[in-house]
Parts: sequence; structure tokens; C-alpha cells
Amino acid sequence: MIIVIICLVCFNMSNAQTTKTMDSLSMKYQQVLDTGKDMFGSTRLYDLQIDRMLNVVYNRLLHTCNLNQRQNLKTEEQNWIKKRDAYFRRTMNKMLRTSRRESSIARDEDMMRLNDNSEFVKKRVLFLLKRTNNNYSF
Repeated sequence: MIIVIICLVCFNMSNAQTTKTMDSLSMKYQQVLDTGKDMFGSTRLYDLQIDRMLNVVYNRLLHTCNLNQRQNLKTEEQNWIKKRDAYFRRTMNKMLRTSRRESSIARDEDMMRLNDNSEFVKKRVLFLLKRTNNNYSF
């Protein structure tokens, strides 16, 4: 029983650190955007960082689950991935329509859509940070 409590405390402390990391990434990203320099490149980097955070948080949660909980979490993640892919397809189609135009406005629109994708994934990261293996015991 004590081992379980220690694991839960460590998991929660780790999640608190990950939340701080997410906040730090968002703050640094906004600071770079505020400079007005290489905003599209910064948005691409932010997108990659958020995606990496999702992998870290998901795998950390997955490793705390027993076999039944793992399957439930994997099923939930597969359903979320379907929603993410549909969302990304919609934003990508919009990007393809605007990228045919050569202008800074089209580039800004592409950057905003990429940022929207990042925010979609960030919501999932924050959602998973609030979850424990007990949420997957059905």
C-alpha cells in the first residue's frame, strides 16, 4: 500500500513539473511571437514541442496502468487520434488553399492554423495530466 501511495505522489509531482514545462513552453513561444521574427518557424517548433510533450505524458500514464487500464487508455487515445486527424485535415485543407497565394498574409494564415493544431494537441496533454490510472478502470 505504501508503494502505491509513493508512486501516486511521484506521479503527481511529475505531472506538476510537466504542467510547469507546458506553461514555460507557451510563455517562451509567445515571447518569440512578440518579437515578430521567424514567427512561422517558431510556430513549427512549438508544434513539435507540444507533440513531444503529448508522447511523454501519454507514455508516463500508460506505464502506471495495469493491462486492463492500458487497453482502456489505448482505446481512448485511438479515438482521440481519429478526432485529431480529422481536425488536422480540415486545417491542412485550409492551409493548402491559402498557400497557393504568395503573400505574407497567406503565411500568417498558415501560421495561425498550425498554432490551432498545436492548441488542439495541448488540450489533450493538459487533459491527460489530470488523469490517473484509476480513470481507466472500467
